[in-house]
Amino acid sequence: MIIVSSTRMYRSREELLSEVTSASVVAIDSESDGERLLGLAIAVSPDTAFYFTIGDPDIPLQFLSSVPSVFHNVLWDVPLLYDTLHIDIQYIFDTMLAAQSCGYHAALGDLSVPFNFSHRHITDLLYDDTGRKIKVKGEGKKSRDLTLGEVPVQELAPICCGHAQATYKIWEALKDKVPKSYTLDMEILPLVMDMHKRGIRVDTELAQERHTKLKSEISYLRMLCDGMGFNPASPKQIGLALAHDGFMTYFTKSGNMVTDEEAMRPLMDETPIVPLVLRFREKSYLDSHYIKPLTTIDRWYPRYHIVRTGRFASSPQIQNIPEGERDLYLPNVGDFFWDADAHQIEPVLMAYLSGDKQMIADVSTGDIYKPIAYRLHLDRYTTKQLVLACSYEASAAKLAEMTKGRIDQVGAAQMIDGYYERYHRFKEWKGEVREQAARDGYVLTLLGRKRTLESMMEGEEYDYDPLLKAVNTIVQGSGADILKLGMKRVMDRKVSLTCHDEIAISTAADIPADILDNLCNVPVTWNIKTGENWGELK
Repeated sequence: MIIVSSTRMYRSREELLSEVTSASVVAIDSESDGERLLGLAIAVSPDTAFYFTIGDPDIPLQFLSSVPSVFHNVLWDVPLLYDTLHIDIQYIFDTMLAAQSCGYHAALGDLSVPFNFSHRHITDLLYDDTGRKIKVKGEGKKSRDLTLGEVPVQELAPICCGHAQATYKIWEALKDKVPKSYTLDMEILPLVMDMHKRGIRVDTELAQERHTKLKSEISYLRMLCDGMGFNPASPKQIGLALAHDGFMTYFTKSGNMVTDEEAMRPLMDETPIVPLVLRFREKSYLDSHYIKPLTTIDRWYPRYHIVRTGRFASSPQIQNIPEGERDLYLPNVGDFFWDADAHQIEPVLMAYLSGDKQMIADVSTGDIYKPIAYRLHLDRYTTKQLVLACSYEASAAKLAEMTKGRIDQVGAAQMIDGYYERYHRFKEWKGEVREQAARDGYVLTLLGRKRTLESMMEGEEYDYDPLLKAVNTIVQGSGADILKLGMKRVMDRKVSLTCHDEIAISTAADIPADILDNLCNVPVTWNIKTGENWGELK
């Protein structure tokens, strides 16, 4: 079935297909129910789109392999189309990545105002006029939620066509305005999709051993809590147990005691309930999120996407895997891991972007924390917190909190003064960045990725000053630029994962240690390690 979204009339199916197949560029929006492809809308202009249902033998969708295509999220649409239609799509533009790189929101609906189009979420079709989920008859007498696969195509198609037309319109507006950072994002998308397909080999046997051990420890902790009269998995019962022993945190509006870690930690040394509960939660979370899921699979398939800052995020979140559990992740059989980590890249970027000669000299020693610690008579942990605080524009009070009691607020203020006394050009540069951001309303990374002050306000209190994020946004975003330059350099390798400023490759042969040298005009040092698993690299 083909449904047309256009003011133009078509005399025949052949005329319609001819317009689609002869288009120089099309914008495509796929629609799925989360498990299978339902159909796709193909726009040949901002005003004309066609919705094709999947499975119609009279629709020659193979033409998509030869028509340059635009998508709003290539990493989602292109693999979905390939898995269903077995077509290699010739994608040329990603309006989501382009919008992000130019300082806009990622979601198509959020772009409707700046790019002047109407938008309706496809999931609106699953709710009635009162905002409740539509129910349909399930097995027996039970009802269940309506799925997109059950929505009539006549309702689905106009919305999907609208999304394809909007994608076409955004492409026309941005195709000649994107920065170098966007071009780099597009260049490494094939590598990212290969990582999605390849996945990472898992040590299932070791995962099972750890799961068995954790189950025993969790059962023991639960038994101790049962002996004290409460269920450690029940916040309500934990609150009652604390109250019974004469301890309080604070209460919600509904009258329940708050028992999260932050609320209970002040009672850590007052009652055995708190350390017992926190230990139970720690073990349970570790097992359920990082160990048990690996006991039944031989490969793990994280999916990556690029967020507003330019950095990679993944689902599940690979960056949150505890270091002690990284040995569960293996290279391919017969390979070893070759791992490159951009050494202290953020201090290096702060030094070279600001042009601070003293900071450049200090990062050139290979460890900026040593000279700072020596001058200010600090331990390494406190020194790291100081460097981080001065990047984030943290106050003396915040820095004192970050040092976990190692230093008070007066001492923290003295540390900050001592830091800027040595790095006075860095301090001047930060002021210049703030002035320019206040004037322009945005900042740019090394490769021109734009982030607006408005976007820096997201998730913050209404009176938050987004200028506090200006410097760190440039530094982190530029670090992401450099990481992706590194990924481009190793496109022909079997990259297994990326995490923060790290690239891990599964290989059977040695890789030149200098393969990531001279990526840009910032002299980044890459720590190269190898090993039989991700957790034991030397």
